[in-house]
Amino acid sequence: NGDNATKAQLQASLKVDPAEKQFRVGVSWDGGSDWINSRSDIPQTRGYQEQGVLYPDWQYYLETAVWTPRANYEEKNFLLDWYAIKSFYGGPDPSLVQQFESRPDLYAPMSPDLPPGTRTFRYLNATPILSARTTRTALVVGSDASYTLVVRALALSGFDSRSLIPIRGGQYLDDHSGADLAQFDQLILYGYSVHDPSRAMSLLRNYVQHGGGVVMEANQSPFEEVGSAQEPIPGSQIKKVGIGPAWNLAGPQSPITAGIDLASFAPASYQGGPWGISYIPPSLVRPWAQPVLLSDGRPVLIAGSLGKGRVVWSGLNLPYHAVSNQVIEESRLLSQEIVWASPREATDSVFSAEFVNPQLRRVTITSPASGVLFKESSFANWQASVNGKSAHVYQAGPDFMYVPLGKDV
Repeated sequence: NGDNATKAQLQASLKVDPAEKQFRVGVSWDGGSDWINSRSDIPQTRGYQEQGVLYPDWQYYLETAVWTPRANYEEKNFLLDWYAIKSFYGGPDPSLVQQFESRPDLYAPMSPDLPPGTRTFRYLNATPILSARTTRTALVVGSDASYTLVVRALALSGFDSRSLIPIRGGQYLDDHSGADLAQFDQLILYGYSVHDPSRAMSLLRNYVQHGGGVVMEANQSPFEEVGSAQEPIPGSQIKKVGIGPAWNLAGPQSPITAGIDLASFAPASYQGGPWGISYIPPSLVRPWAQPVLLSDGRPVLIAGSLGKGRVVWSGLNLPYHAVSNQVIEESRLLSQEIVWASPREATDSVFSAEFVNPQLRRVTITSPASGVLFKESSFANWQASVNGKSAHVYQAGPDFMYVPLGKDV
């Protein structure tokens, strides 16, 4: 029953345009979702009981990271951005309301006169549900767990959809064709597999030489321990060792590590024991690459240009370490690896979005755009067409949808 006084007060405090279709209302729990649904069809973040949740793990992450005492505003804003949240309920915990109130540069109070547990806010940097984009894209090839770790690692430093659109690429690198890979600015390889090692390396080498960027983690890769590694791996041999608790990291000046506080990294340990790293012996680093970070003299982060593209190779297992220890500086290092590997900056695209009905969206693009991002949960029945021709829909971010447009569209 949405007609009691408390619910009506919350609904009125949101002050949203009833015709709004491009931004969501953010609500921290099921009961709050019901309060909004009882009066409005403005898009919102849902609750677990609202006709089910397609990806409950992402829903849980949203609620526990945004509405949490942990004051990582970068992570909160990453999720507010990805879920296209513009107006949100700050409570019911008054201490969380105080967190939002302490950052008026990010969150504008909408109802400061209400009791602390019922106040609402507007996120000042909100991005829309449906948009045409020219934004850096990365096909993340790896297990489901690896994909989740990459997204959550980027969230810690707020590397949101305006900086990178991560695309779910599946477990096997060579399930993709060269034409498929060429649609994306970058590949992130983490916890991935291959069917045919020779074919996979040829595919990867061709992608880089023709201008693609690659960020590859050695951990759990099919080439983690090989006697003779091939390009584009920036060394002819990979070795492993356990270290810790000190990283003992050092290296030359590099845009990848610029401004990173290496001393703030969490200890190099796993369940009380050593942390496993991979490295390439200094004498075996290829001429086109150079070490960026060394651990006790061992090159553990190496970068270089090959053909028209760039490669960053890491033996740190950075996504897992960053997420398990919640270290923002480790996240920043990962984001700077991505920026260096694909230096193209985002540019604004001119578009209009029409919400024809609940089952049809139409985007008209009047300036160059590389893709369309649809921040709606991915579902097989959604289909896309570009100028009347069927187009593939990829899962992006917290399993929303992205359609690459190709060139000159």
